[in-house]
Amino acid sequence: MSVKKLVSVVIPNYNSASYIVNTLDSVLHQTYDAVEIIIIDDKSNDTSLDIIQDYIKTHCDAKIKLICLEENFGMPAAPRNIGVNHSSGDWIAFLDCDDIWHPLKLELQMKILMEKKGHFCSTRMVDFRSDSEISFDEVSNPNVKNITFKQQLLKNTIPTSSVLVKKDLMLKYKFNESKEYAAREDFDCWLKIHENIDSSIKINESLLFYRLVNNQMSSSRLKMILRNWIVLKNYRFNDGKGLGVIKYFYFTTQILLAVYYRLLRKTL
Repeated sequence: MSVKKLVSVVIPNYNSASYIVNTLDSVLHQTYDAVEIIIIDDKSNDTSLDIIQDYIKTHCDAKIKLICLEENFGMPAAPRNIGVNHSSGDWIAFLDCDDIWHPLKLELQMKILMEKKGHFCSTRMVDFRSDSEISFDEVSNPNVKNITFKQQLLKNTIPTSSVLVKKDLMLKYKFNESKEYAAREDFDCWLKIHENIDSSIKINESLLFYRLVNNQMSSSRLKMILRNWIVLKNYRFNDGKGLGVIKYFYFTTQILLAVYYRLLRKTL
């Protein structure tokens, strides 16, 4: 019997006292149990740090690392990069401190990645506000599709909290920590990775539940649209060339498809 590959789950935390326990539970309740959890606290000023420390004591048999940063970075890019640098696994999964995973998420992703010899896998997500809205449907033989670099340019279809990716890719293509990339550092990172792999795999099942919280960065549609433009405007290929005039086309498709998926269908 082959040994399971270790998955390092990187969770940036900031003021998540109301949600962090449920988020951590969703990791420990995974049917795929070869995991370590790396929590990077971005200098929270609520009680979430105390809650996390109590959680670690209660679950002393789990592999949980807590890294407390001395300054607040104001966005999750730096905490995620730090988490990757402190990880032990060959695979990295990202999870925001208020989102929830389906119990089968990692098992299904690892199975498909091993079968297809893939390097990057994401899933669909569904929005929720109350935990009572979460329902874990049975998933046995999910449909999958490939995502290419050009498809990512048309529409960012990769929810960060759904990603499972080879560690070596994340060490090579880090999240951009510049403030102008706030809430779109993931879009930029996924573009860079997809430029350098043939394609990634996306499971067409909602294995991620994305919590909608008032005043969160991604709830401001205008800001997100403008930050998409910053990514497209600044993007440089491996040879140093930019997107040229076609970036205006991709900016338009990003707007139209974002309206359709995020505002009308409320999924991704």
